[in-house]
Amino acid sequence: MGNTAMIGALAFALGMEWEDIASVIAHEMPKFTEKNLHIARDAFRMQTEKKVLPRHAQPPGILISGNEAVGLGLLSAGLDGYIAYPMSPSTGILHFMAGASAETGDTGLPAGE
Repeated sequence: MGNTAMIGALAFALGMEWEDIASVIAHEMPKFTEKNLHIARDAFRMQTEKKVLPRHAQPPGILISGNEAVGLGLLSAGLDGYIAYPMSPSTGILHFMAGASAETGDTGLPAGE
């Protein structure tokens, strides 16, 4: 839960809106959502110093995780199958590849299947 507090504190320091952060936390943290929101909100409210970030004229690009970036790289390199051990740091790649398989026709299997 310490990471959630850091997210809240950093969001305030960067001048982000609480509603935006709460939306991301609620979407990305399905377990203990209310507890994570409470911790992040408390850390957000405790901060006193904000850094003003300049707004860019163009809309923001996509925001993806490192595992999603690896998955996109694998797909763009022509990967046609992926085997991974579940419950490991690379599980996110397996989940991404499984979600993309309907569009790409690729196969992803957890090890041991």
